[in-house]
This record gives sequence, C-alpha cells and structure tokens, in this order.
Amino acid sequence: MRKLGLSGNLVVRADATSEIGTGHLMRCLALAQYWQRQGGSAFFICNLSSDSLRQRIESAGMGLFRLEKSHPDPLDLKRTLFELEKVQDRNPRIRSWVVVDGYHFDAEFQNAIRSAGFHVLAIDDINHLSHYSPDVLLNQNIDAEKLPYSCESHTRVLLGPRFVLLRP
Repeated sequence: MRKLGLSGNLVVRADATSEIGTGHLMRCLALAQYWQRQGGSAFFICNLSSDSLRQRIESAGMGLFRLEKSHPDPLDLKRTLFELEKVQDRNPRIRSWVVVDGYHFDAEFQNAIRSAGFHVLAIDDINHLSHYSPDVLLNQNIDAEKLPYSCESHTRVLLGPRFVLLRP
C-alpha cells in the first residue's frame, strides 16, 4: 500500500444503518486506522443511523460528516463533493484519496469524484457494475480473482484475500 501514497487525507464514503452496511463501514475503519498510523488524516462522510458507529469513528480520532440522504439522491453527491472540498482545503498540496464502499455507489458517482480531482479507491464484493473506473479497485474476497471485472486501463486492480482489510 505504500506505493499508493499514504499521506494526506483519506476520506471514506460509506453508509450504515443497524440493518445494513456495518461491514462496509468497519472494513473502511480498518483502512482509515492504518492510514492514520502512517501519518495521514482520516475522515468519514456517511449516512449513518447508528450512534455506536458514530462513536466508534469519533473515538478513533477521525472526522465525521453526516449526510441526511444517500446516493442516488442528487443531494448526496452534491453534499459529498462539498465536504470533500472542505477536507482537501486542509491539505491542498496532496490530492486526497476517497474510498467508496457500498453497492449503491455506481460508476457515475465514482466518476464525479475523480472528475473533481480526487483519487478514488472503490471497494467491491460482487462485480455488480458493468464497468469500473476508479484509480484502485479492491475486492478482498477469496473468489475475487474469478470475477471478470471491466476496468479502465488506469485502474489498479487488487483482488483476493491477500488484500484483506483487518483491524488490529
């Protein structure tokens, strides 16, 4: 992971309720904690209904911006881009990484973030999109290498359990 440039800001865009999304948020928390240990800053932008998850993020020393709506609601992308710009302004010399983790974040959402000037790492489990165009695509599942991903030529693809995100 050091080759990816673990400095500056890492922003996680993931949503979680008490019914769905907690696993996505927790694996992103593992990545964010690693990022912090390497000297970077970590932030979460979430539609989050769980106070215990909110407390977990904040107790880890990470910024949290809560969203009222989730993608594909048009307000989600607009507010996400607004919050990303605020985070980027904290460290303008180093382009921020944005982790997108959730089945509802489609290629349009990922492309909008890349077009705004951010690096994008998309975490995927099931190859549910017809095409992916992030800077890095990660599927940490044991059968990930069997999935026929369609990606842009610039996309670095990380497949399989050797890339698993584990908390300490």
